[in-house]
Amino acid sequence: MVGPGLTFPGRLTAPIAITNVAVVPMDERRVLHDHTVVINDGSITAIGPSAAMDTAGTSTVDGSGMYLLPGLADMHVHYWTPGDPALFLANGVTLVRNMAGAPFHLELQRQIQDGELPGPHIVTTSPIIDRAPPPLPTWRAADEPGVARCLTGELAARGYQQIKVLNSLSLETLRAVCDEASLAGLRVTGHCPDGVTFEQAIEAGMSSFEHLTGIWKCHMRKGIELPDLSHLALEVLEAVADGTDEDAIRRLAHDMAVRDVWNCPTLVALKSIYESQDEGLAHPRLRPIARHVPQAAMSMWALLDPSSRFPDGLPAYRLWRDAMRHRNEVLMRIVGILHEEGAPLLVGTDTSVRLVVQGFSIHEELSHLVEAGLTPYEALRCATSEAARFLGQSGEWGTAAVGKRADLVLVRGNPLTKIESLQDLEAIFVNGFHLTRHDLDRLLKQQAGLDQLGDPSGPILSGTAGSARATYEGTWSERQGASEVGRLVFSHRISPSGEWLIEEHRVYEQGSIFDVGGVQRHSIKLRLKSDLTIREARLREESWVGEASSVLTLTHDGVYQLRRIDEDGHETEEDLGSRPLLPDPTLGNSVYTLLANHISEWGSGEDKLACRLSRGQAVVVALSIGRPEVPTSPSVAGSLNRQIFIRRDDDSTEWTYTFSRDKRVTRVACGSRTFVPVEA
Repeated sequence: MVGPGLTFPGRLTAPIAITNVAVVPMDERRVLHDHTVVINDGSITAIGPSAAMDTAGTSTVDGSGMYLLPGLADMHVHYWTPGDPALFLANGVTLVRNMAGAPFHLELQRQIQDGELPGPHIVTTSPIIDRAPPPLPTWRAADEPGVARCLTGELAARGYQQIKVLNSLSLETLRAVCDEASLAGLRVTGHCPDGVTFEQAIEAGMSSFEHLTGIWKCHMRKGIELPDLSHLALEVLEAVADGTDEDAIRRLAHDMAVRDVWNCPTLVALKSIYESQDEGLAHPRLRPIARHVPQAAMSMWALLDPSSRFPDGLPAYRLWRDAMRHRNEVLMRIVGILHEEGAPLLVGTDTSVRLVVQGFSIHEELSHLVEAGLTPYEALRCATSEAARFLGQSGEWGTAAVGKRADLVLVRGNPLTKIESLQDLEAIFVNGFHLTRHDLDRLLKQQAGLDQLGDPSGPILSGTAGSARATYEGTWSERQGASEVGRLVFSHRISPSGEWLIEEHRVYEQGSIFDVGGVQRHSIKLRLKSDLTIREARLREESWVGEASSVLTLTHDGVYQLRRIDEDGHETEEDLGSRPLLPDPTLGNSVYTLLANHISEWGSGEDKLACRLSRGQAVVVALSIGRPEVPTSPSVAGSLNRQIFIRRDDDSTEWTYTFSRDKRVTRVACGSRTFVPVEA
């Protein structure tokens, strides 16, 4: 079976028996020695002592000396890249909870349910709801309760299984989200908003918290002031490390246990966030698995290196790093307190943040939970039976029992005595598939081979171009830091009537996909008036899961009408009004090379309105277009006179186009991303 660049064995078509194996059912702390487990059509059909089991008519796997237990659930991931299935499955992860949803994930979910891919099974939250989110496809804005209520209802109806909130929601808006989610029978999970305590969030209706973010609020010892700053500010880290009232935390933990409120600490991510790139990559935990990190992701990690963000140099960074380590020691103790008081915990790792590698990270998180005071059995429950209970699916999976899903891992040691035994994986059974150690090793090898660009070429303008003549074409390399993460091929034509016909085709390396919402290839066709405003825009976005398309048309009535089809076939229509719209640079990057000839008429006056169109979201934004101020130095002034900047009002994004003397682009920059022409 061919999947997302990976080759899987076929789904099992006949019963299979794992014989003479020690079964760890995870319903209590026990081991059933010398048992046989029969699997048929993805379900457990029989479990019993091997001497009493009839395995005639089944294929068999000899489990002698090995242990069979439920597969692991990573309950906090960000799932995008085509190599993710290999990394999760090769580490015994049979279910993930994706924590920033998009239609991409709904289609992925369907494909796994239909047996087109082995897994892991996926549960997904909604896009993140926040007051003022960045313009990303997995975020939605809700700045007041009425908007939040409507948005939550829309996302629930769309099919997302949980609602996720983040830092900047007000208490009133959070209440509206929780009220509407409750009507749909959905949990609200995420970060406790900055201006809200855990107690207030629980009263509002949140029933699950990620990363322990802000758990210290209103739980400081008497006389300790908590600065009104980011939770990552040095002053806050020091206050939390030195002043957290653990008795107050214990009272909160007891209340969480009584109310069945969950926490997903993601300790592995919290422990990684403070490390510099050099010390992180040199750590013994990462050295053996760094080869599974795409180069583009590695470059992004380097750009986010916290040691580079301190203008005062390494001493300031080391002070912050030490404070972060002390804060994390407090959070580790808090996890122990939550467990002691009976507050339920989940295993989650926040892949793929800096220095956290999909699949491998779940073993680190389990070890951290044991370090925090849980026994191996108790830690394992958080990744198996407790995860199923959290999702309301205890009757389906989470323990090894007849009638439940046969999502199982076969390992060579007893994980109840040594949690690290889970890393010695012999085979995995998931969704009706059987993947041997050989299969898993092959998947990992294939995953490493996905770290490359696809073919950026696209079709030349079709016959609709008529007698339009070519004016400009080329290929740009898209770079993130030192790494190439994509390529853009474009073609410009102009018709006798002055209408511009523009095509762009853009491909990405898999490691950069988390930054662009799962898309591996954009294909854009634009028909622009002579003033470069949109007459028609067609966008096709291809991922390893499927294809989505958007068509923006200026109707005869002079109104822009958008029609969108998501990966899962869901269709929406929207009117964007009648104001003339340019394509935003993300919709037509090469379009703005045309301004080199028209800067005098574009570089003054009112801002221009543009359409930003990506991953199902169409937003009208204001663009400020002009030249940078020319410095006094004549040697530099000549270069800057050949630059154009484009500043977007919705997120302060700024694009800078640099031209040669013959008005050809030599460089395009946007934040840490750059585009440079590729020599023919």
